[in-house]
Amino acid sequence: MSSPAVPATSRKADAPPTADSRRAFRPDIEGLRALALLAVLGFHADIPGMTGGYVGVDVFFVISGYLITGLLLREALGTGRIRLAEFYSRRARRLLPSAGLVLAAVSVAAVFLVGPLSRTDIYHDVLAAALSVSNWRFIGEQTDYLAAGRDPSPLLHFWSLAVEEQFYLVWAPLFALLVRLFLRAGNRRGDGDAARRRLRAALAVVVVGAGAVSLLLCLRWSHDSVSLAYLGTPSRVWQFGAGALLAMLPARLLGPARLRPLLGWAGLAAVVLTTVRYNSGTPYPGSAALLPTLGAAAVILGGSPSGEPGAGYPWYHPGRLLSARAPRAVGRLSYNLYLWHWPVLVLADDWTGRTLPWPVKAALTLAAVLPAYAAMRWVERPLRSSRVVTELPRRGLSLA
Repeated sequence: MSSPAVPATSRKADAPPTADSRRAFRPDIEGLRALALLAVLGFHADIPGMTGGYVGVDVFFVISGYLITGLLLREALGTGRIRLAEFYSRRARRLLPSAGLVLAAVSVAAVFLVGPLSRTDIYHDVLAAALSVSNWRFIGEQTDYLAAGRDPSPLLHFWSLAVEEQFYLVWAPLFALLVRLFLRAGNRRGDGDAARRRLRAALAVVVVGAGAVSLLLCLRWSHDSVSLAYLGTPSRVWQFGAGALLAMLPARLLGPARLRPLLGWAGLAAVVLTTVRYNSGTPYPGSAALLPTLGAAAVILGGSPSGEPGAGYPWYHPGRLLSARAPRAVGRLSYNLYLWHWPVLVLADDWTGRTLPWPVKAALTLAAVLPAYAAMRWVERPLRSSRVVTELPRRGLSLA
């Protein structure tokens, strides 16, 4: 998911060194990831009062845009270039081991739990997910995500991972091109400060322009094709762009520190309100997606760039709550739990031949913590920190 599709950036493993401590690791964002994950889990488990939990994915997209763009910007300002091979190698090491394990587990489970015809569909879904094009497969099938209780795929949730990977397949090379055009040329002329300002301005123009087009497509497609609007990459770019803009804001534009707690609480309220008030009948994404997206952006903007849990947050600041130990623990597990919970729910329905009541679904979701933690502890982390894999970027890419 950073989506759960958007795993949180690690200070040690993923981010290159930088002197810009303002963009350092944000513990409160791990807590925000936990809130987004719990919203999605509650929606998928049909827990009463969480009918709009699908907005958690929107929150993940904003977080991802903020974290990944911040990582790219720090590297550009710190080294004067973007190492695309290393960027994609880091993403492969972070995302693919756990995702590959889930795809393998679903493939095996399908042999025992579903019929031959459904099994063939699942294997096609596995291939689409492995190639990061599952959102387009489901669009082609006119899948209504908000009504996915009707014969859903156990890999339907991979749509958000596909959207994220497709976005960064374009954004990272475009970012590298702008760095070459504005920053490196300026450094050669000896006007580094002016070059940095021009780079930020160029990035902002690209993000705002692409985001505006994307939002217009989102609004248009929400009326013409719900499946395309919800699952399509072009109609989701503006949400990544919202986070990207936050990552590019100079410190002087962050606003008075005394107003940030109010901004953070307003953002949290927007995310919670949409989680409990929206439902499968809400026209979505459309204009309704503005509230959770702007809410997530407000939480990020209102947060204090702290380096330790709770440090720098007064008691009334939402960052104090979000950076507590429990939310951060859930946030760290969010990617793996997102991957595992949906196949568990769907395959359980297939095995029993009926739609399970919400208390059973909630229990199964809780049980999915076990494989999720095991995958994080014994698959993801070892491969991510393995010197054999991390020593050369091409080894991480070969893993992909």
